[in-house]
Amino acid sequence: MKIQLILLAALLGCAVAQSNKPTISLYYEALCPYCRQFFVEQLAPAYDQLKDYFIIELVPFGNVQVRQDWNGNYVYQCQHGEAECYGNVVQSCAIKLFNYDQWFAFTRCMMQPRDYQYTTHYAQQCAQQLKLDWNSLSSCANGPDGSELMKKNWSKTYYLNPRKGGVPWILVNGQHTDYLQNNAQSDLIGFLCDDYLSNQNIPACNN
Repeated sequence: MKIQLILLAALLGCAVAQSNKPTISLYYEALCPYCRQFFVEQLAPAYDQLKDYFIIELVPFGNVQVRQDWNGNYVYQCQHGEAECYGNVVQSCAIKLFNYDQWFAFTRCMMQPRDYQYTTHYAQQCAQQLKLDWNSLSSCANGPDGSELMKKNWSKTYYLNPRKGGVPWILVNGQHTDYLQNNAQSDLIGFLCDDYLSNQNIPACNN
């Protein structure tokens, strides 16, 4: 009984530690240059140095115009065209299908090239490079599962409070303020270290 109580206490302690990690939520669109800049220059380095100390949430949707056709199906008109719509949906499918490190690596792989606008090409290339199941990913992106994911991302984006003013739109622990946005966007590692991780002895924060 004593051993069981010790194990339960340890598990509860882990759960509390996990819940205390700050969450950075990025509302973005696949071909937005400012989103790409934040992802490549801020979010990816923070992931490399601090991934054990914070959580990333990605919501690929952005400034999409939504309408319904005669059959009641939702039609999405993306700011940067069909290639962006595909990038949004395939990255959403990666989040659904793969684990945390895998979907982050996949999105990062799609964002890094200078000609990142070729989303169909890089989606397949990145999946194959990372040894992810391309058939499942492609089936999701081109089928009803992908459509459902877009509806969910639309709903999450639409009901943001305060309303999204542009992308990238950054939340910390579900909250958005100018202070959080500006500091996260300009120096994410420093922001996390100073505002959320200062009581922990983290090598990346002591540089």
